[in-house]
Amino acid sequence: MSYPDAPQGLPPTQHIPADQVIKQLSDFGHDRIDGLSVFKILVLATMGGAFITVGALFSILLGAGFESPGARLMVEGFGFSVGFFFVVLSEAALFTEANVVMPATLLEGASSARRVPRF
Repeated sequence: MSYPDAPQGLPPTQHIPADQVIKQLSDFGHDRIDGLSVFKILVLATMGGAFITVGALFSILLGAGFESPGARLMVEGFGFSVGFFFVVLSEAALFTEANVVMPATLLEGASSARRVPRF
């Protein structure tokens, strides 16, 4: 099987173009900025902080019995990932999200620049 856009014998490149990534981030940011009230933003931010805290505590509890530093750090990383996983699934708000999504929203002009600081 050959691919029309690839050199002979190689599969096509597998990446998402930057303009598509910015567009998706902008759409998501527009929904967050214009679709959420201040109260909902505060609730989502509180949930995000709580999930990250639970993940941090879970990572400490998981790593408590390990003597090998490498294994302990790996298990602690998995434990912290659980908290971040809940943030992603619940679409809770984190400060890091605002630092990534909001500039993309402004660059695309999807939302008013006056509404972005509110988020």
